Amino acid sequence: MDCDDEHFIGKIETDVRRTFPNHPFFFETNGSGVQALRNVLQAYCVKNPRIGYCQGMNFLVGVLLLNMKEEVRSEPNFILFLTHYNLKL
Repeated sequence: MDCDDEHFIGKIETDVRRTFPNHPFFFETNGSGVQALRNVLQAYCVKNPRIGYCQGMNFLVGVLLLNMKEEVRSEPNFILFLTHYNLKL
């Protein structure tokens, strides 16, 4: 499957809305936190189409965003995290 496929887009969108829904950073449906989370997950999906998107990635990226506040720093750190711990999702 291609990461532009509606399957992946739909899964990401569903999980983005479920990620820390009561936290102020992710509270607004189209707020900066939700958009950053969506962007990082979609970017990873495109960069690694073999894995694409797996349920649970949203919480890992969410924690990175809460601590780094920037998607530009969160995306490479998410990739490093998966690589360093040899996580095969």
